[in-house]
Amino acid sequence: MFVSANIVIKSFYLLLSRQHVIEGGILFEDNMQCPYCSNEVIAYKYIFRNHKRVVTLRCSSCKKCPDNKQTFISLRFYNNWQSLPLWKNNSDGYDTPCAVESCKNEGTEYHHFAPRHLFQNYHEWPGCYLCVEHHTEWHKSTKTGIYYS
Repeated sequence: MFVSANIVIKSFYLLLSRQHVIEGGILFEDNMQCPYCSNEVIAYKYIFRNHKRVVTLRCSSCKKCPDNKQTFISLRFYNNWQSLPLWKNNSDGYDTPCAVESCKNEGTEYHHFAPRHLFQNYHEWPGCYLCVEHHTEWHKSTKTGIYYS
């Protein structure tokens, strides 16, 4: 992905202020309100099964993510991950194999079959564990997740 110098400068400025940059140019401001219940949105740290660290935004009351298209935020766009409260640490359950029968890769991630940007109740739909390679392949092929545009 190409990032212009103006975006980088703007991103740096926002990181220094009380705003945080989210991928795709969306901003998360302190005191952001939940679109579902109007309560405060809080940034949390989230650790995947493969030990990848990200930020997730959740409502302090209903616990929903305010933007189903952007559930997780890369640490590249957040400057104080260590100080955030913990939402979930999945790194201790690292032994579930990839659902692709021939795959021997380690480090699986939970995959939702119902795309978050299409289903508010995506968490109620079935899912499976996929290694990072197959999880990425699924989302690239179906143009979902971070490949949704």
